[in-house]
Amino acid sequence: MSKWELLDMEGRIREILHNPEYDTDHHFGRPFLTPYQIGIELVNRYPNILADLELPFGGSGTGTQNSLCQYIANELSRRIQDGRINDIEGRFLANDFVRTFSFVKNDGSEVISSNSGKEYLSMFRIPI
Repeated sequence: MSKWELLDMEGRIREILHNPEYDTDHHFGRPFLTPYQIGIELVNRYPNILADLELPFGGSGTGTQNSLCQYIANELSRRIQDGRINDIEGRFLANDFVRTFSFVKNDGSEVISSNSGKEYLSMFRIPI
């Protein structure tokens, strides 16, 4: 059994994406969240998640592509593509004319997306 399954990553991510605060009557539906936003909330809810997965959080300057944020994006994308997940949408935000994507972690520190300057930033949501 993989760590993804052992730690019920899909269930934990679903809880985050299904946050009642995201339920809206807006005609666009629920908002999309980036892997960084999902990762920040995972660490907030499950403080041991980085140790359990043996991964750093991620972001520009970490010197690794193997991070929580990359793991979230890769696993969700793979599972959406092969049909194991059919109720979470994945999309890309084009990085045209974007210098950086900056996120604030729960401890107040800033993390810059390692996708800054690349073609796309992935985003996920559970549609209404």
